[in-house]
Amino acid sequence: MVEELKPMLENISGKKLDELCDDECLFSRKYAMNARDIVYFLVEIEERYGVVFDKEKINNPDFFTLKNISNELLAKRELKNC
Repeated sequence: MVEELKPMLENISGKKLDELCDDECLFSRKYAMNARDIVYFLVEIEERYGVVFDKEKINNPDFFTLKNISNELLAKRELKNC
């Protein structure tokens, strides 16, 4: 799932993320993502996959890694399919 999300984030941010580790914070100085890019990214995920991220997750700074977002997306999709 991470490999599916990374190009989406690259398209939204306009940044190459070849070296981005799955568990690296998207707000790190190395990539300098801004809040707008992250919001657009989450909205794109919600629209594309038909899920809604919980407010508590979005308010947690630890959430903002591709790995954590991917895991939450997979969990939401699994619940949706039950």
